[in-house]
Amino acid sequence: MFETATLFALLKGKNTEIRRIPIEQETLNDIRKLFSQLFTEFIMNKTEIEYNCSNGAYAIPDNDDEIFKIDDFRIHADIIRALRNTPAVIDFVMTADEIKALFIGEITKENDVESVKIVFQQFEPIQYIVTGKRWLVLNNNVFEYVGNKGLTIKESITAVYINGKFIFVRPFVTNRIFSLAQYYREATKEDIEKFANMTILHISNKETFIKNVEGSRNRKRIIFINSSILDMPHTPIEIQKIGKDLGIIINIKDNKIIVPDNKKELNTLLRFLAEDIYNGPLTQKIYKTNSKMTETGTTTS
Repeated sequence: MFETATLFALLKGKNTEIRRIPIEQETLNDIRKLFSQLFTEFIMNKTEIEYNCSNGAYAIPDNDDEIFKIDDFRIHADIIRALRNTPAVIDFVMTADEIKALFIGEITKENDVESVKIVFQQFEPIQYIVTGKRWLVLNNNVFEYVGNKGLTIKESITAVYINGKFIFVRPFVTNRIFSLAQYYREATKEDIEKFANMTILHISNKETFIKNVEGSRNRKRIIFINSSILDMPHTPIEIQKIGKDLGIIINIKDNKIIVPDNKKELNTLLRFLAEDIYNGPLTQKIYKTNSKMTETGTTTS
């Protein structure tokens, strides 16, 4: 499997931008073998469970031999186009592109029937090898200095796509690659009440809050937060610190997160709690996951 495949980077931002990662042939062959092995291990002897919002953002299957699935998953057409016409894909540029995920895949045909298999690995900032650090790599029991920029590949994967079926284990991590929001229902009045009554939150005016969360995006975020925030290991002070690192002001009162009455500030808080805001590790700018606009309002190329 993946004998002739190319490694791609799915970039962060509003548009589904893809870059081809140019790799020396022997190294690419090793990567192909690795992802082929991980693909097989990921799906082998697993019982598939239909995923929906009731499973929860932090949910994992009850048993090791179970795995979540979404049938008729709409993979973006640009990903399929990249597999069909790899030479047309622009090369990855280390200093300019922010990676959301790595993926490798293939399209095969048998008896005029196409089969599509893709492996996705959620990319973390720690996987960048950047300047300013001295990396020592073990080679034949001797450490060698690596001074160039680069990427590391994890020996694990996040999800696989097989002929319209999307398979994964951890919804919270998978959501960082592809939004699962469409598989979440919008929050009902009862869901909003549940959110408003969380002991971790302080809401001074519930009527204003309910008015401000009108709109499908915020209602879906509330469903996501309801299924995740109660499972978070973080205290309000810790959440405040994480927000500060992202340039987001989170105020605390009586050891509770103050939910702003201002609609714009509320939107930012809900984005943050639903993990829709991230820090670009190379540019150190703060982005929204469905936009290439920074939190200060400037755009990047």
